[in-house]
Amino acid sequence: MPPAIPAGLTWGQVRRRRLWRHSLLERAPVERLAEVVGDACGIHAQLITAAELSVGVITSFCGAPFFIYLLRSRAGRVMP
Repeated sequence: MPPAIPAGLTWGQVRRRRLWRHSLLERAPVERLAEVVGDACGIHAQLITAAELSVGVITSFCGAPFFIYLLRSRAGRVMP
């Protein structure tokens, strides 16, 4: 396990640490291709999940008040 990383990191250090954590720093033999692809997909899933969560939170904060406004403004009307 590498030592604790200080607060002032560069993107290169972050990328290297993530690759190290998923054992992707060294070239893998062909026999381990499926494992390497799985690890790369795991990294991708971690990054995408964080981005989707941020977008979902922002959308809900903006969309919920607008949806409530639409419900109240059209109360009693029948949709065609």
